[in-house]
Amino acid sequence: MDKFESVLKREKQEPEVLILRMRKVVAMDATGLNALEDLFEKLRRKRKHLVLSAPHTNPLLVMENAGFIDRLGRENVCPHIDAALTRARQILGLPPATPTDPHFEEKQKLEAVRLELANALDRVNDVLNSFPRSANRPGLPAASKTDKISVKVE
Repeated sequence: MDKFESVLKREKQEPEVLILRMRKVVAMDATGLNALEDLFEKLRRKRKHLVLSAPHTNPLLVMENAGFIDRLGRENVCPHIDAALTRARQILGLPPATPTDPHFEEKQKLEAVRLELANALDRVNDVLNSFPRSANRPGLPAASKTDKISVKVE
């Protein structure tokens, strides 16, 4: 983070929206989380915004478990850089960028479907894991040690 902050100071101008590309961050510990939280708070105090792009599963779970995602705002966690740039434009009140990707519209539709499916699978997991299966419940097989239902979409 020190290098990052020195680059911002050298530029003498902080962006209104900072997009942090996380595609190469495959793991995050408490030190990394604290640095990210400090950055977020510094930006927030200056009325600036932070958008995360493409966080991997481990960092995402660390941030989620710490409550950081709720403080940041789920809308500010984007699956890829194009979505992060779109979010930055929304924050700044700019019109959507003209798509240069010939598959842009299809990707947008697929992204909406992916999010809907991920939310549905989360609800399914919550329901299925909210009560244990047992032999005493008619119509449900007894759970074995290897029975565990978990569905994950990345």
